[in-house]
Amino acid sequence: MVETTAQLPDLLQKMVNDIKDPQCHYWLYSSYFDVQPPTERRVTRWHHTPLFLDYDALWNPEFVKDGMLFDVILKNQLPAEKERIKLEYDQISLIKRTHFGELRQSDTGPSVYYQSEADSIVYQKPEQAEQTHGFENVENEG
Repeated sequence: MVETTAQLPDLLQKMVNDIKDPQCHYWLYSSYFDVQPPTERRVTRWHHTPLFLDYDALWNPEFVKDGMLFDVILKNQLPAEKERIKLEYDQISLIKRTHFGELRQSDTGPSVYYQSEADSIVYQKPEQAEQTHGFENVENEG
């Protein structure tokens, strides 16, 4: 387990690369995200969590100083319309990762590999993590 407060952008970059593999997906929990202009929406701040992200759910990622911008489909309609959203780093509370090629038959859910608790951030490198279920591998800074 590696504990850090500065590696979230790197971790999100790894997520973007990981989801190019159709067997890999992420659940990204945040307090909110903002729909970016241009938009016809009157309400642009969405308090929606989690976001399910896989190879077919996130496009055109861009990393900026305080967050990540990317295109998603928010409306359940055809033809699908992509909208640009911004997810601020300090609003991300939890990231869960699942790679079906890495799961044992006894595993039923994603591994936690990032969790924010108050001012502490916990990061677990997926390639070094034990492949277990749930939160048993997550430790908090003290």
